[in-house]
Amino acid sequence: MSAPFEDCQKFLNFDAECCGSLDAGQISEAGEAKNNHSSSVGAQGRSPSNYQRKVELSTVLGMRLHHGFQTLLGTSPAADKTKSLFHPRQKKRPSEGILKLRGDRAQRKEGTSSGWWLKRGLLAAFVIFILLPFSLRTLPELIQHLVYTHRIRVPFFADLGRPADLSLNHTINMYLTSEEGISLGVWHTVPESQWKEAQGKDLVWYQNALNDGSPVFIYLHGNTGTRAATHRVGVAKVLSALGYHVLVPDYRGFGDSTGEPTEAGLTTDALHLYNWVKARSGNSLVVIWGHSLGTGVATNTAVKLVEQGVVFDGVILEGAFNSARQKIPVNPFIWYYWKLPGTGYLFPEPWAENKVVFPTEENLKKKMKNPILFPSIQRRRS
Repeated sequence: MSAPFEDCQKFLNFDAECCGSLDAGQISEAGEAKNNHSSSVGAQGRSPSNYQRKVELSTVLGMRLHHGFQTLLGTSPAADKTKSLFHPRQKKRPSEGILKLRGDRAQRKEGTSSGWWLKRGLLAAFVIFILLPFSLRTLPELIQHLVYTHRIRVPFFADLGRPADLSLNHTINMYLTSEEGISLGVWHTVPESQWKEAQGKDLVWYQNALNDGSPVFIYLHGNTGTRAATHRVGVAKVLSALGYHVLVPDYRGFGDSTGEPTEAGLTTDALHLYNWVKARSGNSLVVIWGHSLGTGVATNTAVKLVEQGVVFDGVILEGAFNSARQKIPVNPFIWYYWKLPGTGYLFPEPWAENKVVFPTEENLKKKMKNPILFPSIQRRRS
């Protein structure tokens, strides 16, 4: 092989090592150039052997040189691949505005998180040190309202001053003062046999009628509602039909009576009504009929009278209950406030004031000496 061809061969080998082999497109272009040139040479009648090899070599050499220059100038795909290998692409650094925005978002997020914990902490402190002590302080009053539910005055819009509107046309409405500032609304129904005579009569006539020898019932109703409730009106009608006087009071705080209900207050009201009736009924029998809440009031009243040396003629307890509480030796909330000043005021011993007790069972076992009737309702078996 001649020296020029050796130089070309070396250049081609060097180019192949540095820039890689030709792709399929370049080889096909070289083949097409070869065929075109061969056809032109054959047409002229020349020998294609040596000449064709020279043309082929020059074509390939030119394409190699072109590909090499593209690689060196960085305009070929191979150059891009080479750059990507030796010069990895670096992430574009965000601008200062973007960095500042990200920082503001991070600070805002941290501030929101800290604010969330602060709000929860303040809420917990409020519940533990303010709301809970206040609730315990007002718990007896809350229980008092739940026991009596005296503010629910049913039936609504009933005129307690007009019992005749409820078919009690032999009944008079009156008000008694059990103690200073306390006015009790009371209905007095005479026996049904006197209903014609009772028409248009005043309070004096009704008071004198108590001394006619007929037994007298004092009906102490349960919680909720007033003396105008349907079942309480029914009791008055039944007892009146049996020939008895019936007095139905509303405790303090109930109906149109003034004041707020307490156990001691209700007992005082019942005592005052009993003494008022006893002073006007002569030797007539006086029986107290207590229903539900009224059973506790009736037993407390009986015990008070026993202490005064007075014995009831009889007591009827319908739906009796016993709500006496055992003292709690340790306050369950002492673990966090025992060192704080004023805890004795904020956290009194549970049931220390004993506003709602009604120890019916204890009264029956130890102190009551009068006849007692426990009415029961027997249901028919189907």
